[in-house]
Amino acid sequence: MKGTSATVPDVAAIQQAAKTIAAARNPIAVVQSLGRQPQAVAALVELAETIGLPVIEQWHTHVN
Repeated sequence: MKGTSATVPDVAAIQQAAKTIAAARNPIAVVQSLGRQPQAVAALVELAETIGLPVIEQWHTHVN
């Protein structure tokens, strides 16, 4: 199913992002205001802990 909005992800884009991250020598996630969406925090923590991904909060205005 191709994504049609911000709430319906494009599966092919997610698969490509996963391949890109997996192939990176030193991947890092740079996020902004991630705490606005508590469910996004949990997903990022799971990803970061699973693959050892460093996370940088570029502009921390929300904390969860």
